[in-house]
Amino acid sequence: ADFLRTLSDNDISSGIGEIIKIFGIYGREKFLELKKDYPYLRNDFNLLQKYIRGSLLLKKLIIEIDEFDKNERLVLNYGHTFGHAIEASTNYVIPHGIAVSMGCDFANFVSMKMGYSDGSTYELMNEISRENYKNFKLASFSENVFFNSIYKDKKNVDEKLALIIPNN
Repeated sequence: ADFLRTLSDNDISSGIGEIIKIFGIYGREKFLELKKDYPYLRNDFNLLQKYIRGSLLLKKLIIEIDEFDKNERLVLNYGHTFGHAIEASTNYVIPHGIAVSMGCDFANFVSMKMGYSDGSTYELMNEISRENYKNFKLASFSENVFFNSIYKDKKNVDEKLALIIPNN
């Protein structure tokens, strides 16, 4: 908890962005728990530590199942394709965890629009995602850099775009 006190609000928001992603992966029940506790995370570092630990434990479990990033571990890339594109298109003004949080929001929206989800994931996660990144604006956003980043993403295979998006 002492270390968390040394971080800036932007760093805390960035870390919470990663927590939002991981708890989105955990599933609805765990995400609802996070959503209930979200308003207290910035003021209760013991509670924040609980969510950091939970995030790390899930990541560890997934990595142990798929050490070489071929199957289950790919889910950890959720939000990252869009997130990396957001970072690049804003000249890295948006911190990584915030960009990932925005990227999850993008992925949830795209999933809903493409018919892979009924929109419940987007609705569930959008409120706290937006709250977490509300102080970050895409003011100097470059569409060209954004789309070039998406098409150059390391997860793409040959000429095919590979996105990690939720399916309800």
